[in-house]
Amino acid sequence: MPRAPDISAAALASIARQVGARLPALGAPAPPGAAGLREFDREEPVVIGESFPVYMLGLDVLQSGNRDLPQMVRQTGMWQHQVRYGSQAQDIARSTPPPPGAAGGDQSWQVQEVAHSSAASGIDAAIAWIDANVHDDSVANLLLVPAFFMTAFWLHESNRDQVVIADMPPGLSDLKPLQLYSAEDFLNKLSVEKPISGVPPLR
Repeated sequence: MPRAPDISAAALASIARQVGARLPALGAPAPPGAAGLREFDREEPVVIGESFPVYMLGLDVLQSGNRDLPQMVRQTGMWQHQVRYGSQAQDIARSTPPPPGAAGGDQSWQVQEVAHSSAASGIDAAIAWIDANVHDDSVANLLLVPAFFMTAFWLHESNRDQVVIADMPPGLSDLKPLQLYSAEDFLNKLSVEKPISGVPPLR
């Protein structure tokens, strides 16, 4: 089945400590932007769940006519993590790894953002769907498409690329979450959609 790129236990432990320090319910001072986090029962364990490197697909390359997804995406240098309260993922965290050879090694990952996101539950659903329905050795990366407020999984193999949409606003006529698209089909369908402007619809 598809797998996420490796991240060490030491890195995850460092990320978990930083996320915990940002959660007001754990007793730490609320940092700027923390108001978006949900209130939760102090008895619920907070853990860092699945983690994926983040890639971005820009509108400019989507409209360029190129249909080679690995050439079109841009690596952001960030990882996204599911933040779980008990068994439920309702928040996300984003972090950056240290440069090669940096002092502190895997302990030097830096959490850049912790926020409540409706995408967290969509990502959970997509992970479960992929585990049940995709049977290959692809590497799973998170793909953000800002022009469409879309979060998807890019499943990459040496000779094949596929996409499963995890979260998107309503209104895109030919694309749906929890379906497996070839990269070419996904890009062709997305290229004819009208980009979303302003704030996405509530969902």
